[in-house]
Amino acid sequence: VPVIMELMFNLDPVIRESSTEGLCKVAAIGDHQVINILGALLQDGDHRVRTSVINGFPETIEIGDLHAIKTIAQSFDHDEWDVKKAAMYAMCKVVNVGDDNAVEAVCLRYESDDSEVRRIAMKAIEKIALRNRHENVSIVCLRLEHSSSDARRCVIKTLPI
Repeated sequence: VPVIMELMFNLDPVIRESSTEGLCKVAAIGDHQVINILGALLQDGDHRVRTSVINGFPETIEIGDLHAIKTIAQSFDHDEWDVKKAAMYAMCKVVNVGDDNAVEAVCLRYESDDSEVRRIAMKAIEKIALRNRHENVSIVCLRLEHSSSDARRCVIKTLPI
């Protein structure tokens, strides 16, 4: 693992990308040192490295790890589309279904200017919100007045009716 970690800071983005993927495969689940390094690499200058970080996160963390979830949620507002998309999918894999904070973080993406981010958020909410959990339903219901008919349809799908 130390050799892989050293390669993650190589000048060549292809080597950084490959070493990031390798680290995610061999790291111990829940290793916060690895999670912190991956979090730092979200600021890498190459989008392929950032995307490989987000894609690899689910392999390195325990479901429900708040530190990792917060790191992933920060990527929802990233400038690069592929990082936003990967972050949404990663969030679906790492949260405990029904987690109020995750539901709120994903619902906030309904307000994105990017229609693809809104679409992915709607798909994600269907996977992580529990229809029988009052708090989840309350958070999602705040979007009933959304200007997008797709967003309103998604809210209805989440309701326990």
